[in-house]
Order: sequence, then C-alpha cells, then structure tokens
Amino acid sequence: ANAYGAALPWPESPDGAGHKPGRKAGALVVLVDGELTLYMERGGKTLLAWPSDPEAPALRAAAEALAASARAGALGTVTV
Repeated sequence: ANAYGAALPWPESPDGAGHKPGRKAGALVVLVDGELTLYMERGGKTLLAWPSDPEAPALRAAAEALAASARAGALGTVTV
C-alpha cells in the first residue's frame, strides 16, 4: 500500500512537471532505501522522478526495478 497522500505528504513535484502525484487506483510508487523515487500513473501514462538528477544512483535503481517488474508482467499493460 502507498502511504503517500494519506499518512505521508507528497513531496514537491519535480521541476517542470506538469502532473502531480496522487492516490489513484493503479498508480505505483517506487521507493529506494525508503525514499520516494518514482511515481507512475496507471498504465504508465505519467512518470515522475525524485531526484531530478538523471545520473542519481537511486533513480537508476528505481528505473531498473520498474523495468524488471514490467518485463515480468507484474504491472499489467504498460506502454513506454
């Protein structure tokens, strides 16, 4: 279960993000070492990332985990 938006406040949206995260059916959060790293709307429509540095090790780890879950079929249909 996702604690963000209920027990925990959402962090500020990444710079330039046109979307905001929310507690929505089918949305997914990826945590790395307990820190919010990725938020994906149902079906992969929107992907938000914290931190904004594309070279951040946490971002790479989160992206790899998300890709592995998609390949394994754990996320249903996701279009990238």
